[in-house]
Amino acid sequence: MGEQVLLLSIGGKLDTAFVLPGIYLDDNPAPSASADALHISFLGGAVLLVLVKVDTCITLDMPEVVCTNKLAMGSLEVQKGGTIHGTMEHSGGALFQRCAD
Repeated sequence: MGEQVLLLSIGGKLDTAFVLPGIYLDDNPAPSASADALHISFLGGAVLLVLVKVDTCITLDMPEVVCTNKLAMGSLEVQKGGTIHGTMEHSGGALFQRCAD
């Protein structure tokens, strides 16, 4: 509510008109200030905001990301810990670096 729209009509006849929504104002700003962002709002308040930058960084800023299938990556950095469930295989290098006693 309160969002401005643009009404386009052929020959000025309203029975041929259609509405072009999405004119952003201070009261109804764009969902993201970034021109590089993909912003999708879902029912229930969930938001998917994907920022794809020139350096190919993608940021997922949400409390939890669930991948129900294979997730392949070139490297991994875990910053806050966590748990692993299920069978894991490892090859080629140390899985853990041990501290000197």
